[in-house]
Amino acid sequence: MSSPVILDFTIPAGSSVSEWRNVSGSGIFAVASLDYWTPAPIGFDVTLDGGTTILPLYDQGNETLRLIAAGKIEQLNPDKWLGIPMLRLRSGPFASQIVQTAGAHLAIFGLSDAILPNPRRTLGASDSDYIGAFPAFYTTDEDTMGVDLTWRLAPGEVPVQVEAFDLTVLGPLGVADPTPSARGLGTPSIVGNIVSQRFGAWQDLDRIQYEVGLIVATSRGNTLSLAGTVMVTRPPALQTVSCC
Repeated sequence: MSSPVILDFTIPAGSSVSEWRNVSGSGIFAVASLDYWTPAPIGFDVTLDGGTTILPLYDQGNETLRLIAAGKIEQLNPDKWLGIPMLRLRSGPFASQIVQTAGAHLAIFGLSDAILPNPRRTLGASDSDYIGAFPAFYTTDEDTMGVDLTWRLAPGEVPVQVEAFDLTVLGPLGVADPTPSARGLGTPSIVGNIVSQRFGAWQDLDRIQYEVGLIVATSRGNTLSLAGTVMVTRPPALQTVSCC
């Protein structure tokens, strides 16, 4: 039997958007307006970075909007919502939002990911989520890379074991690295939702781009696979220049 998921949202009076909620792992199948609602379609905003970048949800080139009235519930297709991490509800289209004159209370209804296809179970490197580039390292550095997994975790889910946090050479521009596994110093650590690994021992390497691969098991039996890049170069004073 599936477990219901009900997430409350509020659009304050004088505003057109709600707070952000973590909806990853929820098979969303309905949205409801529980009380007063200034007439407007409901829109949906997504973020991957805690709200700094806001992306209006589209489906095949059209903004996703649902007509709704106070005290009504509108069905949604759960297959369209798998893999969305953070969501907020919006009154009106993204480009012409409609202010709610009184506080509007809404709810999202979903099913627990125990019975749904799990978009977070990605093991192969080709299926990894790309997490961007880490700041470049100098070969004299010994520093820690940390990845905050909050945006990839369902409510109550935590990372419990690091299965891999390593480097793969993408393409040397200068000196090659025959043993990239030797750059990891010590073992990875988990503090809250942040997984960290210390890297160093670059020796005489220079101008090498690595893929940073991270595979983490979670408390819900999921396996998160993420990837990024980092460039390692010698400090300017140590770089050699060939001439003539």
